[in-house]
Amino acid sequence: GKADAPELLWLRVALAVPSAIVMQEMAGAVHPPGGATAIIFLIMRPLHLLSFAFVVSPAMFGAAIFVCIALLTNNLSAARAYPQTWW
Repeated sequence: GKADAPELLWLRVALAVPSAIVMQEMAGAVHPPGGATAIIFLIMRPLHLLSFAFVVSPAMFGAAIFVCIALLTNNLSAARAYPQTWW
């Protein structure tokens, strides 16, 4: 369709990154790779079939794995605690 026009890809990419950063700022959780995730989704057409599932897998799933690894490795020692507080 018209929305998939390759000549507009530059505009969609140019708007995706600042939009992602603004939403991150509003959430108080800025993470620059979030902008890269938006670009990857726009550039790689096969990901369009995943739609919102792309946010959950691999992006959110990968982040959850990192947090689990951090919890495990940082709590092996009695001298360390991660996270410092739970809210």
